[in-house]
Amino acid sequence: MNNVTIDKKNGLIRPVRCVENDPLTDINIKGKGFLLLILTDGEASFISNGEEFSCRAPSFVCFDELDDPKLISSAGMRNYAIRFHPTFLNVNMTFDRIRSDTYEKMAYEYDLFYCRPFIAHKRTIPIPAIYLDRIVSSCCEMKSLLENQWDVYWSCRGRSCFIEIMVILERLYNSPKVDTPSVSDMITESAKKFIESNYAKDFDYSALAENVGCNKTTLREAFKRKYGITAFAYLKSFRIDIAKRQIEFTNMPIKDISNRCGYKNVQHFTRVFKKETGETPAAFRKRTLKRRREEFGGM
Repeated sequence: MNNVTIDKKNGLIRPVRCVENDPLTDINIKGKGFLLLILTDGEASFISNGEEFSCRAPSFVCFDELDDPKLISSAGMRNYAIRFHPTFLNVNMTFDRIRSDTYEKMAYEYDLFYCRPFIAHKRTIPIPAIYLDRIVSSCCEMKSLLENQWDVYWSCRGRSCFIEIMVILERLYNSPKVDTPSVSDMITESAKKFIESNYAKDFDYSALAENVGCNKTTLREAFKRKYGITAFAYLKSFRIDIAKRQIEFTNMPIKDISNRCGYKNVQHFTRVFKKETGETPAAFRKRTLKRRREEFGGM
């Protein structure tokens, strides 16, 4: 199967493809790119480089360019399959750089994606049910944007959706496992998951507490004890983190990014962004782009 998307106007190639309910009969990524499979229903078994493993929905399944995965069997499988070269996220994310000893430091300094779930051969990462709607929505939108190319920003908008998915993937991959969580831990974890899967929506403390299953005071105290900040301070921080990546790695208008991150008023978003980062969104984009060009000669 083709692993790229062609710009209908100028014929330029974008190293990404998103397919709904891919039969996975010809994965064909070895030496070419990565595959992020979002298994939304059913189960599947694969073999890659002599290793067999099974996965059950909902889950992420990750393969890199050194893999030669083949589907062995499946039952009730529904999925989104995103084939991509890491340079779709940023032109500086070449295979050589990602696998270099200095990449982790570089990724931290330049806010690049780590791609650890792929190169560490984590294979499967379960998706908590609360995240699934957010992920599926981003997949649907990404697929439509890549296929229909509604405007000149279609590639950036598709990347924006993919960034949302990758942020969730990395957070789930890095999420610490607690064997016997306390009631307070369960409250804060539930609140954090709700925030990270609903950050683009409007909700208040009452709605958050109701979803978590406790009162507002208990939630406020538990969250502050665990993270040192309130749940809504965490929401603001998470929104700004998403916005920073959208601003850095796409050319989407700031107004569109503001809306995707839960700010319906771009002036309000700009004020919050500047207060949190010390720069306006436009200045942040200009500085980070200039810095990467000077360091890498890229974007």
